Amino acid sequence: MHQPDDLHPARLEWFVAQVKPNQSEIAKTNLARQGIDFFLPEMTRDLLTPHGRKPRRVALFPGYIFVSLDMTSPTWANVRSTRGISRLVTFGSRMPSPLPSGFIEELQGVSGRDGLMQSGVKEGSLVRVIRGPFADFIGQVQKLEAEQRAWMLLDFLGQKSRACIGLGNLELVRK
Repeated sequence: MHQPDDLHPARLEWFVAQVKPNQSEIAKTNLARQGIDFFLPEMTRDLLTPHGRKPRRVALFPGYIFVSLDMTSPTWANVRSTRGISRLVTFGSRMPSPLPSGFIEELQGVSGRDGLMQSGVKEGSLVRVIRGPFADFIGQVQKLEAEQRAWMLLDFLGQKSRACIGLGNLELVRK
């Protein structure tokens, strides 16, 4: 295994790896065993089950995981044979291309320690409803509920009305 030293410091960059179908957890486990840093951003989605809608964690980029590699080290080739990984994504060449600088850091900045993306919506936030029967309404979040929902105060036909809306249907209003 190639170890960085003072003369040859590691030049870690982020790359995209394609995950085999339904093998994200296997890929994460095996990347961790090899000491390879990875990032799998996830979000909460309400999925329909026989017992009603249930919040579930799903990948933000289904079928892909981000891996941090030093391409000058021969160990990068190990990722290609990692259980759960199909291949490293290339863009027009045979060698994997690194992601733009700062891309992963931006994603990590809006996610929790566990990779779950945070909406940034807080009590008192001014938000716009982006889908559903209240699409394009703007209102203020009064209270956050469990299961990724928010109670909002909306101006509807000149009256203030309360509505409970899923966080996935809201976006912060930029000032």
